[in-house]
Amino acid sequence: MKTLDIEIDGIALKVTGVFHKGYGPSWSDPGERDSFEVYALTDSGVDVLHLHDEDEIEALALEVCGADDEYDRDYAADMRREDARLGMR
Repeated sequence: MKTLDIEIDGIALKVTGVFHKGYGPSWSDPGERDSFEVYALTDSGVDVLHLHDEDEIEALALEVCGADDEYDRDYAADMRREDARLGMR
């Protein structure tokens, strides 16, 4: 479980949850992007998750974790290799 500091509309909040590392696609599996499962969003110790969009909170938490950067790089590299193999470039 991780607790991260994020900021929404100039307000500093703490988000608690679990980071799930994604993986790249293969021939038999489309892959999975990184995700952050949000358990709590607190402001001065008070849970305020119900007041915010959970998808926005997840995106901010992933941004803090630096997630999806590796997935995007791997996917782009795989597509370049595949294009080269098929003679598309």
